[in-house]
Amino acid sequence: MRPLDLALFPPSVPAEFVSRPNRFIVRARLDGRTVRAYLPNPGRLGELLLPGARLRLILRGGRHTAVAVECDAGPIILDTGRTNAIARDLLQRRLVPGLERARIIRSEAPHGRSRFDFLLDLDGEPFWLEVKSVTLLAGRTAMFPDAVTERGKRHIEELAQIALGGGRAGVLFIVHHPQARAFAPDWHTDPAFAEAFLRCAPHIAMWAIPIRTGDDLRIASAGDPLPIPIETIRSEISDRGAYVVLLRLRRAKAIDIGSLGRIRFPAGFYGYAGSAARILTARVARHRRIRKRLRWHIDLLRAEAFHDLIARFRTRAIEEAAP
Repeated sequence: MRPLDLALFPPSVPAEFVSRPNRFIVRARLDGRTVRAYLPNPGRLGELLLPGARLRLILRGGRHTAVAVECDAGPIILDTGRTNAIARDLLQRRLVPGLERARIIRSEAPHGRSRFDFLLDLDGEPFWLEVKSVTLLAGRTAMFPDAVTERGKRHIEELAQIALGGGRAGVLFIVHHPQARAFAPDWHTDPAFAEAFLRCAPHIAMWAIPIRTGDDLRIASAGDPLPIPIETIRSEISDRGAYVVLLRLRRAKAIDIGSLGRIRFPAGFYGYAGSAARILTARVARHRRIRKRLRWHIDLLRAEAFHDLIARFRTRAIEEAAP
């Protein structure tokens, strides 16, 4: 890690996460009362925003804004609007390998259907750079995205088109987990982005640089770019694997479960694990639907329960189990 000293926010106050009513609002306990705070991050953040998680709030424009969440390795910046400030600092300090001689020409540079975060001058030639914020950590692997991103897929495809047309382009992933040891696209969450990532990787530059945030929410240090194991990623991407369905029954109810007879289910959450040796996407879509032929026991419970979450784990190393 190389030392940095970049201030991103005014002084913050700690608060306890309570809930997330929608993508851009959280409820938090602050000084004994529940407050609403703006969340400038459309990601899923499911592994970070757990009940009781410690948020950091600032006052911005007369309202609270959640800008970070505390984890074992230190605060994780949630405000994606500040990611470009981190990238700018890394560029100006010449900490991005291969871009040490680059000079920033402009931010939010338009090209085709998109706006890229930076247009650089590199040895007299334009270099188009997109910046992404990475908050998801699986073991020691940082992964992006944590929710389906059609915009992110379009960005890397258009950057590849620039490169194929003779230009120069790249993506800088700012990893907010200093303990990460590798980077990969999250093919479990967004296989379309992961496949585009693999197609475009030979044509554009990619960096995943981990940063460490201090308790005062200043960016304290940056590490060397993480390895991106392209061949491992390529070998794992497939539309098969395992999944978990989380269902919520709002009220206790007796339900006919085929050969199992009539069973009384208390109100609460129910989990179902399954696997698909092929076409995992179709299997998951089937569990989401209400109208369908009731084939399995889980279908009978699903018809009465609210679908709350489906988690997918794509891998080639799977043998389909009986549903």
